[in-house]
Amino acid sequence: MVDLRTKSGSWKGQWTQHPMRGRMACRLLFTGDEITGGGTDTGGPFTMDGSYDPATETVAITKTYSKLLVIYKGAWDGTMIFGHSQIYGRGQEFYDEGEFELWPEEEELGLQALKQPESAFA
Repeated sequence: MVDLRTKSGSWKGQWTQHPMRGRMACRLLFTGDEITGGGTDTGGPFTMDGSYDPATETVAITKTYSKLLVIYKGAWDGTMIFGHSQIYGRGQEFYDEGEFELWPEEEELGLQALKQPESAFA
């Protein structure tokens, strides 16, 4: 399996908070088992801090906006991080929950290239 700690750089993602759905773009830096970064989505700019456990392939990330916190808990499958999210107000009051997926932008670009008609490669 691809080691998540080698995937620092641009990432893309999506989240669902039923019935809403959104996309995000961020930069993640993996230093040892620590994760830091930030980005933007429909909720505005955010920072990300978290950890990765290579023994279990589990990931925990806190996404911090000016007025909300989103706790992501998920797993790395060698291609993407996916799992469950919980949304809290800055006073730690529970707001909602949903699901999320994050993947390295290079994976998305590679998939888009595969979807191009053969003539595009000529």
